[in-house]
Amino acid sequence: LRRPVGAATAPRSLVAVQPGTGGLPLFVVHGAAGNVLNVRDLARALGPAQTVFGLQSPAVDGITPPGATIGQMAQAYLDEVRVAQPAG
Repeated sequence: LRRPVGAATAPRSLVAVQPGTGGLPLFVVHGAAGNVLNVRDLARALGPAQTVFGLQSPAVDGITPPGATIGQMAQAYLDEVRVAQPAG
């Protein structure tokens, strides 16, 4: 799994699981454990053309607290999805 490369404002939760070669990307939100490791098998099963991003909880580092509410987490994730795909 690779974190997107960028400046200090790089996404905190968006993880490029599979770069793909075209089409619309698939965005998958983490499960209860907070990480996106299980998304890798899904991405492989979809084939190399499918771009797949995982939204991983920032709290998996053991330092960052999780969002205070589900709504706040969802808004933070949505903001990151919109950076990767502004429309559609």
